[in-house]
Amino acid sequence: MRKLTLATLTLLLAAAVALIASDVGDSRTSGQPAHRAAMAVPESAGTPTVAPMYSTPESPVSSSAQPTWAGAAEEFVQTFLDTSSSRTTRLDAIASPRLAVLLARTDPGKIPKAKPSDVPRLVDDTGSVVTVSQQLSDGSAFSFDLVPDTTRQAGWVVTSVRPGER
Repeated sequence: MRKLTLATLTLLLAAAVALIASDVGDSRTSGQPAHRAAMAVPESAGTPTVAPMYSTPESPVSSSAQPTWAGAAEEFVQTFLDTSSSRTTRLDAIASPRLAVLLARTDPGKIPKAKPSDVPRLVDDTGSVVTVSQQLSDGSAFSFDLVPDTTRQAGWVVTSVRPGER
């Protein structure tokens, strides 16, 4: 038992020394801990700002701004409900390759004939995935996930779709 206690104390002491050493910093960081020093910004740089990954529908969007998830969501809804021959091409532009193939194979009789009853509604935003719900005129709904994709014209790609809340 004594060897275990001595080994445990040695391990704790080594961890404490490593933690203290990492918080020492250097003269450039004015005594900031090392993890803060890596993020240090010179005072002459002013207050740093971070641009949002995307804009919400309520925020003003200029023509030079990145595409919003809302625009991509509306495009997907129209494409998802489309039964014309252009559906497959349109799905390729807004959905992931695997999802586009699966949706293109959908029996046209199973595509809802209802119209969107409102604009797509944000359900969740994790910062890397946006979940949206679309209510339809017949009372049904479906939800889908979008992720940013700068290679797509819409700036977003739909990765999954499923029945949504009514």
